[in-house]
Amino acid sequence: MIGSLLRNPVGFSKSYYEGGQIRNIKRAILILGWAVLSLAAGQQWFGPSPDLVNYLAYYNSITPYFDFAGSRFEYGFQFVAWIWVGLGLSYSSFFVTLAAFSLGIKFYLFDQYLSSPLLAAFSYVLAFYLLHEYTQIRSAVGISLALLGIHALIERRWLRFALFTIGGVLFHYSTVILPLIALASLR
Repeated sequence: MIGSLLRNPVGFSKSYYEGGQIRNIKRAILILGWAVLSLAAGQQWFGPSPDLVNYLAYYNSITPYFDFAGSRFEYGFQFVAWIWVGLGLSYSSFFVTLAAFSLGIKFYLFDQYLSSPLLAAFSYVLAFYLLHEYTQIRSAVGISLALLGIHALIERRWLRFALFTIGGVLFHYSTVILPLIALASLR
């Protein structure tokens, strides 16, 4: 029921649906969802996340002199936070940007690879959004970059695969497993 509703939400004729109009509507819905959910994560609309205190304490402790050893966080996250602080931008804008980046990649990949990207986005939001984009933003960005690396691997773009994979690991070490599994599955 929900799947058919998302595939043809208004009951358009098959010729209208095949003409690309529905695809454009679906993309517009994905973009709207991406924008609202990114703002919701960064502004903490659903209440403070369990990790907010740790991230905020770290962000407020960043000095003008970059120091990898000064934190338990991964280097990619530290570097981007340091740049953000150097630009004088708020923690909220930092978090909104990271959430938008992470969700944008995932929604892009849903649109590229799945016949029902809205259903995939809806399912992702219900299952993982509050855990990843709302709370564990480093993991969310790392996973997104690793998935983008797998996308590059599928297209046989090895340099992009390597860069996205390294970027993912620099945001969260746990993402190293995703590209390894993808490489192992190549024939």
